[in-house]
Amino acid sequence: MKSKITKHYADLKGRDGYGKFLIRIQTDFSQFTLETSNGYAYIDIDKSALKEIRDFITELLEDSNQADA
Repeated sequence: MKSKITKHYADLKGRDGYGKFLIRIQTDFSQFTLETSNGYAYIDIDKSALKEIRDFITELLEDSNQADA
């Protein structure tokens, strides 16, 4: 995956089995965008919601690591 940070947004670009995707977060934390080959999803958000998403993903990863052990 490739990342790029500008004054207005941070991008994470990648590819999966279905094609290319882009995850974009506005640097003022006002919007989260998902772009896939099928279209876009715009999510109005704030910093605290992004922290909740981060914590949720971290918890999933930790649970997955415990299951692998």
